[in-house]
Amino acid sequence: MKRRKILYGRVSSGATTATLKRQRQACNGFLHENGRCGLYVRSATGDRRAMAMQEDEGIKLCRRNGWQHQVFRDVGKPGVEMRKLMKLVRARKLDHVFVFRWDRLGRELRQVTALLNEFRRRGVRIVTADRCEQCIPAGTLFADLAAACRQYELSLMAQRQRWALARRRNRR
Repeated sequence: MKRRKILYGRVSSGATTATLKRQRQACNGFLHENGRCGLYVRSATGDRRAMAMQEDEGIKLCRRNGWQHQVFRDVGKPGVEMRKLMKLVRARKLDHVFVFRWDRLGRELRQVTALLNEFRRRGVRIVTADRCEQCIPAGTLFADLAAACRQYELSLMAQRQRWALARRRNRR
């Protein structure tokens, strides 16, 4: 049997079936059986039920994979808890970061993109509730598109607010 290895979507000779299996497992989240996961929970309004739901999903995922977890909760913009999470990421004390959805990472496209790039550089896998995996190209594309859509949505809201303020000023 020929040996095959997948590199960036290409098949080349030189690897065993066990290597291919490890690569698939790494993408599916089973490589770090005793992995450490940071659960990042954020609500713009401080809605306790929404934050509890996000946290519960993350805890279920961690238990299912046998990961240790630590919860980081922010209200409003990413703040103190995000800085604590990033400190652990930079110290390489986390293998995974769970966010319920991509838009929970931040409000602006450049902020989310910077975080995603830093996670990639540090070898930290980002896991979402919808199981969109960033270790495959489709997952990376989805994360980038979701961040771009969030930025577009925020721009539209700001534009509507400016128009409403201008209308109020003109009425007076």
